[in-house]
Order: sequence, then structure tokens, then C-alpha cells
Amino acid sequence: MAHLPSADDEENYKKLRAEIQKKLIDTDFEQWFPYIDKEDTAPTKFFAITREIAETILNANKALTPDCFETTRIGDINTPFNKFEKELFDNVAPGLQSVMNEFGPCFIKTSSMSAKDVVFFLPSFRTNYGNLYRSEKEKVGWKEMSKGEQNQAKLLAFTEACTLCLQFSDAKEALRSFVLSQRTAEGMERAIKHEEYGNFIVRKWMPAPLDSEFRLFVHENVLRGASQYIDSYFSKRIYNNREEVAKAITRFFREKLGPKLHAEFKHYAVDICIPKLYSYVDEDRVLVPADEWELKVIEVNPWFESTGMCLFSGRAEEELEEKEGREFPIIKVQDKLVSLGFMSKDWKNAMSQVESQVDAEQD
Repeated sequence: MAHLPSADDEENYKKLRAEIQKKLIDTDFEQWFPYIDKEDTAPTKFFAITREIAETILNANKALTPDCFETTRIGDINTPFNKFEKELFDNVAPGLQSVMNEFGPCFIKTSSMSAKDVVFFLPSFRTNYGNLYRSEKEKVGWKEMSKGEQNQAKLLAFTEACTLCLQFSDAKEALRSFVLSQRTAEGMERAIKHEEYGNFIVRKWMPAPLDSEFRLFVHENVLRGASQYIDSYFSKRIYNNREEVAKAITRFFREKLGPKLHAEFKHYAVDICIPKLYSYVDEDRVLVPADEWELKVIEVNPWFESTGMCLFSGRAEEELEEKEGREFPIIKVQDKLVSLGFMSKDWKNAMSQVESQVDAEQD
């Protein structure tokens, strides 16, 4: 017989959810952005989310029908899914578009999260992954690669395709992604409950190599650890130059992040990237000393039970706790090719459908 939660279980769950919601609000974009020097992150503009907008996004999400998730429906941006999305297109899109036009291609999120849970539904995913997978297969030496090397190439193409799905130039397309997103719907529920609606965060698109992204873990202004954000990516240039990478990350935290964030944040994770990594190292050598590297802040996150720990996953508490003789920071990079076994069924299906189409074209 299935276990039914007791009243105590339900009460504990509610308390846990409330605690998580509070931590998310405490690290909303607007909470940390003012502390970061503008040159250390992407140029950013704000478009206010009112209670009316929050309720309309939530209602539009709740009114979705199964056919709304079909690729052709999603791609038909001129036909609103329902009356609530039409309100967003009529009343919100023009103002949001004017803000977006200041940057051209941009990344858009709400104060606490992006709509990354919908990328597989977007027509751009099939286009992006198809183009990237096709490009990998056309490279000299593809057929001579090992299965592991081919899988690594496909993984990177897949990750890049998902990332590009969150690049928007059209406000209606951005709003549609928020309507489709369950993450956004939960965020709007939280915003309405706490009466803290936040903003659409419009950021100039900041290209960065996938292997240049790291998540840093900070406790009481001590950088405890840092890990490659895409922990399944074995990057030869990162692995072979890991000491120089560690120097650059440590310097950036000590000179830039720590002094700026310490007054407000005590226990947090921060995502950073090295946009010009390709100019600083190649696979075999350092081209530019670490103290001359430019790093950028992507975002600050709460560090709690459900925070993604990247290469620290499973042993994070043990590895990052203070012990006699232990020196911080502990920097982790992937040291071997990783199979695709970790990927979810949905991810594999999304890749397989596109790969089959590309393979058929090339036969």
C-alpha cells in the first residue's frame, strides 16, 4: 500500500516550501545586482511585473491545453493560446519590446528564475540542435571518433542548443516561453502570495564558452569551493590548465565578489563565466596569465538543500565543511569523458528525434 503523508508530514513540507520560497526571494536578482560592479556582469534593464501581469501569466498558464505544447502552435506567435496570453501580447509586449530593442538579442528571466524548463517545446530547439549536430557530423574526423568522443560532441551541441533557446529578440516569443513554463507559474504564485512581483530582467546576450561556466560556493565570505557548472563536460583546455583557472576564480572572488557581497550575503552560490577563455588558454598552454583574465557574474543563488552542487553532488557537505588542515577553495573540474547515461529520458528523446531527421537528410 502506498504511504500516505501524515498531517505532520504535510506541515513539515509546507514549512520546507516556505523556507525555500523565502531563500529564493532573498536572492532575487534585485537583491544582489546593485552590489556588483556593472563591468563585472552583463548590461541589464528592468521591466516591472505588476500584480496584474503576474496574475495574467499565471492564468494563461493554467488555461493551457495539450495542443498548446505542439511545435506548430508554439511557433505561431500571431495566434494567442488563450485570452490571457492575448492580454499579455496586447498590453505587455509593446513595452517589453522597447526595452529589449536597447540590446538586440537578449536573455530574459523573472526576478528569481528563467523559463528554461520549456526549451524542448520551442521550435528553436529543433533548429539549434539540428544545426549544431549537423555541423559536428560534417567535421573531419567524426567517423574516426570513439563513441565517447561523439557523445561528448553531441552533449555540447545539445547544451548549446538549449542555451540558445533562451536568446530572444521578440517580446511575444519571450512572453510565450513564460506562459508555457511551470517554473514561471510557480514563481508567479510565490510573487502573488508574498506581494513581491519583481521584474522581467532583460540582459544583453553575453556569449561564453560552455566550459567557462563555474558555480562558486561561499560561506561567511570564504570561497569554499568551485565546480564546472556543466559537470559532464570534459574540457581538455580546462583540465590541462586547471591551476590557472583556479587562480583566476580565486582572484575574482577575493578582489571583486567577496568584498561586494559580504555585507548582504553569508551563505550562497554564485555562477560566473570566462567569456574570453579561448583567448586565455588553449588545450596545451596558458596564453594570458590568470591575473589578467576577465570574469563575469551570471547570477547569485541561494545555497541550500536543493541547490545544484555540480561536481560536489552527493558529498558536498563532507567536502566543503571546515576541517583542520583543509584549505579552501576546492576547485573541481571534470577529468574524464562522461557517458550520456545521466541524461533523462526526455532529454534523450529530444536529441534522438532531431538526430534521426539530420541522419536521414545525410543518407
